[in-house]
Amino acid sequence: MVSPPILPITLVLKADLAAQQLTVLEGDKVKFVWQISSGRAGYRTSTGTFRPQWTARMWYSRQYEWSPMPHAVFFNRGTAFHATSAVGMLGRPASHGCIRLAPANAAQLYALVHRHGLYQTKIVVHGAPKEPAIAQRKHKRQPEYARGQGYGLSTYPVYAASGAVMRPGSRSVYRANAYGEGWPF
Repeated sequence: MVSPPILPITLVLKADLAAQQLTVLEGDKVKFVWQISSGRAGYRTSTGTFRPQWTARMWYSRQYEWSPMPHAVFFNRGTAFHATSAVGMLGRPASHGCIRLAPANAAQLYALVHRHGLYQTKIVVHGAPKEPAIAQRKHKRQPEYARGQGYGLSTYPVYAASGAVMRPGSRSVYRANAYGEGWPF
C-alpha cells in the first residue's frame, strides 16, 4: 500500500502573544507582520503548533452571544483567527481566546490559507501577554436573583424565590410579592 505524499509547509503563521503580533511567512520570506488581540484575563489563548481545521467566510459564535467572526480560520477546537471591529484594541489582549485581526488583514489571511491549503499551512502560537489584560469583566457572576432569568433582556420583572423583585434595566431590588403588590411605580 502506498501512502499519500507528504505536502510541504508553504505558509507559516506565527502568533507571538508577548508582542501581540502575527508574522505571516510564505516559504522562508516574511510577507506580513500584523497586530493582534489574543485572550484577555480569564480567556487564555492556547499555545502550541496547529494546522487549520476549517474556515468560514462568516461565522457567528454560539458560545459568545452570536458574535460575528468574519474570515475565520479555526485551528484549535473553537479557537480561530478572525476579523474584529474593535481595531482600537489590537496590540493588547482583548478576546475570548481567539486571535483577532483588523478586517483587511483577516480577509488577506483567509485568502492566503485558501490559496496554500489547510494541509500546507502551519500555525505556531507562542509566548504569554506581557501586560495585564485590559478588557476585564467587572462582575464575575450575575447576582443570585438574576441568574438564569435572562437579566437585562426582558421587559418583565424578575422574581427571586425570596419574593424580591427587580425592575428591568435596574440593579435595584425591591420587595414585593409575586402579584406585583409593592411594585414601586
